[in-house]
Amino acid sequence: MEMHKEILATFPGLSVAEGDVGPLSVQETSPALDALKDGIVRSVRERYTLERIKDEPLFRAYRDFFWRVGVDPTKTRPASEALVRRILAGKMLP
Repeated sequence: MEMHKEILATFPGLSVAEGDVGPLSVQETSPALDALKDGIVRSVRERYTLERIKDEPLFRAYRDFFWRVGVDPTKTRPASEALVRRILAGKMLP
C-alpha cells in the first residue's frame, strides 16, 4: 500500500498496516472470547478514568490528528477512545 506524498509530508509519522485474519469460526458463544473480553474490561478499568482519558498520550495523539484533518473529536470520537469510554461507563463490549 502506498500513501500520497502530500499525506506523508503533512503527517510524517503516519503508518498503515494491513493483514489477514483467519481461519475464522462463527459460534453462538465462546467462553474463551468471554474470558478475553472480561480481562480487557478489567485492564481498562485499572488503567484509565473518564476524567483523565482525554489527556492520555495515545488518545491525545488521535484527538490531535482528528483536529488536523478537520474532524471534531468531541463530536466524533476516535474508535479506540469511544470503546474505552464505553467500558468506563459500565457498558458491555460489543
